[in-house]
Amino acid sequence: MGLFDLFKEDTDKVRETKINSPFELFSFDFSNIPDETLKKIDEGETEEGIKFTISRKWLERKELDIFDTIEVVEFDTGGKNFVFTGSTFSHNNISRIKNIINSLYSYYGPDDLGEGKFDRDDEAILRDGIWTGRMWNSHPNKPHVMITGYPEEGWSLAIWTN
Repeated sequence: MGLFDLFKEDTDKVRETKINSPFELFSFDFSNIPDETLKKIDEGETEEGIKFTISRKWLERKELDIFDTIEVVEFDTGGKNFVFTGSTFSHNNISRIKNIINSLYSYYGPDDLGEGKFDRDDEAILRDGIWTGRMWNSHPNKPHVMITGYPEEGWSLAIWTN
């Protein structure tokens, strides 16, 4: 396998899709999460006095063929954070990450730093090991999203609502 074979498209996996919400990428019914399948692992209070609970679930089937865990932070104000993690950082996932980024780009446009679709610069950075990803946090009427990938920590995709 040559160096550039790592970045060939895997036609059986997640494809770039035009979406109307980041939640459409997943098979989850987000309206019913957290549910009884998630285990409560922590609770606390923010500096502003907002109470929260954290629940986690190991997924039987990987979401988007990458993410094997979901963690949900539920705030007493009604907001929720959904954090999907993939414990294995692999170059084999790059085509999937590319399609996720490009699908999110189709919904949000450029991220908060002006980054667009996944490109060769992203691929080069991933080959070097640390990719800070993308973040869409400046759309007041849309869920906020952040996606990152680190060799020591794996992949992470967070979606949070107000």
